[in-house]
Amino acid sequence: MNTQSDFNNVIIDLKPLQALKLDLFKTAIREPINYDVLIGGFLGNGLLSALIQLLEEGRISPELCEVYASL
Repeated sequence: MNTQSDFNNVIIDLKPLQALKLDLFKTAIREPINYDVLIGGFLGNGLLSALIQLLEEGRISPELCEVYASL
């Protein structure tokens, strides 16, 4: 399993349209926010969706789902 230090220098190469969408999301938020926070929120939502799907399909146990949800 990866550790936090494995992800400290991750660079995401976005296509121009993806970058524009991300910038529009950032602009729409009323309070100042940086891209790390914004992408972290997207990852959190993606993780939640993935966990629900895996749990519904019986591919992970409820206990393991709790462990991952605590991330």
